[in-house]
Amino acid sequence: MKHFTLLFYILVSSFSFAQQIDVTFRVDMQYQSVSSDGVHIAGSIQGWNPSTTPLSDDDGNGIWEVTLSLTANSYYEYKFINGNSWGNDESVFGNCGAGNGNRFLNTSNENMVLNAYVFNSCDYTAYGCTDQNATNFDSSANNDDGSCIYPVVTGCTDQTACNYNSSATDSDNSLCLYAQSGYDCDGECLESNIEWIGDKNNDGFVSIDPNTGDIYITIESFPNLGSATININGQEFSMNYTDWGNNAHWYYSIPFSNNTSYDWSVTVSNICNNSQTYSDSFSTGCTDLSACNTTEGATFDDGSCTYAASNADCDGNCLTGFTSVDGSCVAIVNGCTDATACNHNSNANVDDNSCTYAASNADCDGNCLTGFTSVNGECVTTVSGCTDVSACNYNANANVDDSSCQYFDDFGICDGNNTIQGAIDAASDGDVIYIPSGNYSEALVIDKPLSLHGETISGSMGVTLEVSGNTTGITILENTSNVEIDGLTIIGNNTTGSGITIQPGASNITISNNTISNILLPGGGNSSPLSYGILCWGNTTPVNPPTNINISNNNISNVLGSAISLGTNTANVTISGNDFSNIIPVALNATTYLAIGVQAELSGVLDINNNSYSNLLQANNLVSCTNTSISNNTYLNSPLMLNSNYPHSVSFNDGPWWNIVYATSATDFYQAYYSDTTNTSYQSLVQGYAMASAPIWSSLNSSNPGCNDPLACNYDSQALSDDGSCTYANIGYDCNNNCLNDSDEDGVCDEFEIAGCTDLEADNYDSNATDDDGSCIYLDNPCDFVPTGLYVNNIIHNRVTFNWDYGSDIYPSDYAIRFKPVDDSNWTVITMEGITADSLPNSQTSRTRWFMQPGTTYEWNVRSRVLNGDNSIFCQSSWSTSGQFTTLNSCPNMENLSVSTEAVWATFSADTPASGNVWQSRGKMREIGTNSFRYAFGDTNGNINVTKGNFEASTDYEWHTKAWCTGNVDDDGNSDPMYHSGWGEFYPFTTQAPCDKMPTNLTTVTANFSQSVITMSWDTPITGEPDHYFLHLTHLETGQVFAWNNIPGSANSKTKYNLSPGEYSWKIRGACGTNGTSWATPFSANVYHTLGGAKLENNSIANLKVYPNPSRDIFNISFNSDEKQTLSIKIINTIGKEIFTEKLTEFIGHYTKVIDMNTQSKGIYFFEITTTDGVINKKMILQ
Repeated sequence: MKHFTLLFYILVSSFSFAQQIDVTFRVDMQYQSVSSDGVHIAGSIQGWNPSTTPLSDDDGNGIWEVTLSLTANSYYEYKFINGNSWGNDESVFGNCGAGNGNRFLNTSNENMVLNAYVFNSCDYTAYGCTDQNATNFDSSANNDDGSCIYPVVTGCTDQTACNYNSSATDSDNSLCLYAQSGYDCDGECLESNIEWIGDKNNDGFVSIDPNTGDIYITIESFPNLGSATININGQEFSMNYTDWGNNAHWYYSIPFSNNTSYDWSVTVSNICNNSQTYSDSFSTGCTDLSACNTTEGATFDDGSCTYAASNADCDGNCLTGFTSVDGSCVAIVNGCTDATACNHNSNANVDDNSCTYAASNADCDGNCLTGFTSVNGECVTTVSGCTDVSACNYNANANVDDSSCQYFDDFGICDGNNTIQGAIDAASDGDVIYIPSGNYSEALVIDKPLSLHGETISGSMGVTLEVSGNTTGITILENTSNVEIDGLTIIGNNTTGSGITIQPGASNITISNNTISNILLPGGGNSSPLSYGILCWGNTTPVNPPTNINISNNNISNVLGSAISLGTNTANVTISGNDFSNIIPVALNATTYLAIGVQAELSGVLDINNNSYSNLLQANNLVSCTNTSISNNTYLNSPLMLNSNYPHSVSFNDGPWWNIVYATSATDFYQAYYSDTTNTSYQSLVQGYAMASAPIWSSLNSSNPGCNDPLACNYDSQALSDDGSCTYANIGYDCNNNCLNDSDEDGVCDEFEIAGCTDLEADNYDSNATDDDGSCIYLDNPCDFVPTGLYVNNIIHNRVTFNWDYGSDIYPSDYAIRFKPVDDSNWTVITMEGITADSLPNSQTSRTRWFMQPGTTYEWNVRSRVLNGDNSIFCQSSWSTSGQFTTLNSCPNMENLSVSTEAVWATFSADTPASGNVWQSRGKMREIGTNSFRYAFGDTNGNINVTKGNFEASTDYEWHTKAWCTGNVDDDGNSDPMYHSGWGEFYPFTTQAPCDKMPTNLTTVTANFSQSVITMSWDTPITGEPDHYFLHLTHLETGQVFAWNNIPGSANSKTKYNLSPGEYSWKIRGACGTNGTSWATPFSANVYHTLGGAKLENNSIANLKVYPNPSRDIFNISFNSDEKQTLSIKIINTIGKEIFTEKLTEFIGHYTKVIDMNTQSKGIYFFEITTTDGVINKKMILQ
């Protein structure tokens, strides 16, 4: 990821051009594995594009470079990229950094060639002559490029010559002078000097001949004159001779013998008869110190070594940390070795008593086994059933709910349907059903003994039985007995012929305290033109009529023809305390109309008492009834009292009306009318309806009660006692309800006149006014104006805004809008959402409607309305012409939801749907069981690919998405934010367990001795390789941090080059996730290491020189040791392999050495001197 600072420059003058210079950028990639995409540079120099500006390494020296034209005297920031994309860029800090990970450059006014900085470092490679003795020595160079130039010195360059000139740069060996053989340059005889001893393979004094296997003893002497003898275990032998030029090579071999000791000495003599002796010893045996039978002091291994078994000692005992398994010692792995345990460790070989086991009937994850379920933390046998204690089929033994729960309905019926019929069907004989208050739309059939009781609310009936559409409201089936119906309001319509029907054979039926109305179906279910509030069917063959019927305290009204009808042979019926009113007349023929309270035929033992008859043509119509009593009833506007045929025996005792006894032998038809002893017209009417031969006797009621107040409208001068029935005229009116004063004869008494506008067409019409006072106002009627200019906007999938024009300044108080799908016939009508006449005028001509159907074409229109104060409609215009619109299709939600998790990180992805143009998306996630959400946002294309952190490891989460689609775009190009899919279903996911890939055995190695390289190493975690490692190296003095976040999991070391001397610390952790994510272990403890620094200063070694440097083969090395000390001298390559070693004991003085490295690989080497005080070294370049 690039990090850069945006710098803004203002051109000072638009009339001149800035000076351009060439700048060569260079980067040292010798310590990097260069990407196949090459090396690039990006920055404010070229717009921060990581792929457009490549560098090249034409000479293959690891230095990549590019030359760019830049503005002089300007500031730039840049960085190098190992590849051509962000993520492979460097991040530098220190004196070459801009403080934000970028490099910086201040250009001059001349062309510039920049230092070749090491990639991702402020170190740089500066080539030049590094030899101070050269004429072109470059103090700024840190890498010798072989360009050194020296003064010309002609001389002998043969080191064996007496006049060898080490300073000669122009070789002329014709000038060389040599010593006489056997003598030195001063003419002195040379002593025989065992200068070097080793075998012909340069392996040492004594070695094994690789061809013969013999022991091979060699020496080299200088000069080559003289002889050599060898003494081996007391026997003396002459040594063989080979001429090596100026030196003599002496050798002798003896057969190899196992487990043998040899003492030997070699004496070399020169031509001056001077001699020198070298003594030593060696032996054969087992030389491997790790063997069980090591031969102490053995020089050569004779193959006799024996070894302990792997991970065991020489006695066969397993080493500490190992145990014996199948005869082999293997590393101890503590753990549970019981294969039946939940935490069985198949790798464990020593049981540590840590075994844990699953609970009874459960698996190791705590999940109950098949056939078992968890109850109070224990797994018990699964019992399926209803577990809801509030259910009527609750099973106390069930522990798994099988969705079979049933619940009591309002009637207490298990799994009932909240209908009265359902309660009847579920009832047992003799049950009492209490009906909760409410409206019930159903007809009832009763086929068993039971009681129906409707709930009362504040003393009023609360149960309404709407039986519209049914011929009969309640049917008591044939031969059903002991039924009680109480407290119901039964309402029918023109399809209902009977409120309650009692079929033949029914007995002991009580119908009380009910209200029955709107029974308007002619025929009532039979051939009669009447309908019935209550109908008792009778029959004659066989004789099985309803009996023992009690109909009391009911209110029956608005019935077509008859309130109660008793069929043939109905017996033992009590009709008491009922209120019959507004029974609608039915034409029986052209001259006869029937509107009856109680109708009976061939019925016996009837008791009709204390009933109230209002607005009936016939109070009772009794045909051939016997043993019947009619008493204590009241009649309002219901003159016909009795209509009866013989045979009959009726006791008619409703005083002060006529008391009539019918002769049992009479065969005539009689009618008795409500009468008054003072009204002779009624008397004559009764007499006129009676047949000529029918005897009628009449007598006054003995008490003759009535109204005794002469001021009352119903004053009765014949009344013997006042019965409290007096009525009086209203104030301002006479007894006939005529105004006492009405000057304008409009029927409104002068005392009650109200002035105002009485014209219904006026805009200020006053419905309470009775006298028009001329105040009427007439405005344009809003209802005359039909809305026009219909259009819609703000359309999305479920919303539309209706708009229209109104062609008048007199606005209505309301509008009605209707709409429907074009292929539907049912309109939906909406208004202006509660705007009433109080807000007149209403100039609002738009209305937004939600809850539309997606992807549907609608037709719509509108009309204006004027409302009354109670919001009833005063007037309304015609519907406008229709318009059409189509809602947008539903916005689809995101698809292919997925989550990849680590311990604390999760990456969420979702794709935009194939259909629908999604421009924005969002996801939200939460821990399951909580309501605290976090959000993830889609990219510019609507897709979601987001990584979120700070999750809890091993935790269950869920997430879902919402998509916004393009639609209803505004002038700025923005889509409607309400056009979205809504939140979709949740998608569950679980975070991973914490990472356990911690590396072990952390160590630090100085890979070379240049004080600039550190190698950090570790062992692979015991749980296996991680995906990658994080490694941080910190310079403790400067605070500079080198971080690697994607070291492969297969690696066991990391080397850092070009470091400055000082104190360092490093730490590492293993990562389980991929691509540098932080699903990782904690960092290890810091590992500390000192690099160079103080060890470069060594007061006991002075004037260290290595020259020429660079060199193609020969290096001259010299230094001074100012004190006696033991020195270890080495030449090593960059991976630490020793090329040359030498040990000097108690050395003091000047040291010189000529090293020929012609056979070594070209590259960088290091000359190192180790003293008791420390280490000093110098880099060597072999070209």
